[in-house]
Amino acid sequence: MDYLDKPDNLGKANYISRKELLDQIRQLQFMSIELTLFLNTHPYDSAALEDHNATVTKLRRLQNLYNKRYGMLTPMSISRGDSWEWVESPWPWERSYEED
Repeated sequence: MDYLDKPDNLGKANYISRKELLDQIRQLQFMSIELTLFLNTHPYDSAALEDHNATVTKLRRLQNLYNKRYGMLTPMSISRGDSWEWVESPWPWERSYEED
């Protein structure tokens, strides 16, 4: 059970730091890839399918939150303004998360 699974924290995603948000996104990305690989060989496992769907739903929610707060997470994100925001923001390796 992660931070956002606890009932008292569902509405608190808006208050976690940038680093915590990225950590949650990375964990969910890993989980969704692992569950996808598992489902490729076990397509009728209903528990795994349920876990996959819940993980992807939560991942999308956090990715959207990140995009709204900090800008594009990936080039496949929707730009917030009237220009291509991806080239204007720091590259992932140029970012500092210490200030959050």
